[in-house]
Amino acid sequence: MDYTARTETKSDSGPNWGAMLTDVSFLHTKLENDIGVNEVTIEYDKALTEAICDYFDACNQPTLFFVQLDDVDAAGHSFGSRSTEYFDAIATADERLGRIFDAVKRNGLLDDSLFMVTADHGHKIGGGHGRFSMRETNTTIAVRGRTVVSGGKMDSITRTRDVAAIALYALGLERPRVMTARVPANLFVDVRGETRALYKDPLDAATAALAWILT
Repeated sequence: MDYTARTETKSDSGPNWGAMLTDVSFLHTKLENDIGVNEVTIEYDKALTEAICDYFDACNQPTLFFVQLDDVDAAGHSFGSRSTEYFDAIATADERLGRIFDAVKRNGLLDDSLFMVTADHGHKIGGGHGRFSMRETNTTIAVRGRTVVSGGKMDSITRTRDVAAIALYALGLERPRVMTARVPANLFVDVRGETRALYKDPLDAATAALAWILT
């Protein structure tokens, strides 16, 4: 399966996490903190993974569960995207995601769960990110669920903001008209894919086009 997607035009963490959670361009993102979300911060990925597994083993059944593992980003900043440290961090994150997946499975939640794994941006060879190059703005979106096409290939215009559209579709919730994300083609068995309505956000479309042409 081809998991390749594009970040928001600016490959910083804030614009991309904001877009994933709100379904719109980073140019318009405004997050709210009073919507009844239980927020927990644990500094180290190992301890965070253990806490998540304990959470599911305590028979909790959340409607939406968002996790951010940070070690891959830290390795990318310090050592760059071709370093041994970077690839080791990816392998460790994969193992930790597997533990979370197994915790969901052993507690009987897997059949009714949609798993999405993504990164908010890429990294430069020498470390860091924040601009518009292909290496910085290429990222990954992987999806697993009962109605997800096995071995499918998402279309080439998939972006990080589409994470929110995918989640809303899976939850059976209608997207507000102002949202500009889309459900990619070839992802769900009953969705052919949607066009991206560029007219909804011409500023974002122009910004993205200019940045990608220049890089």
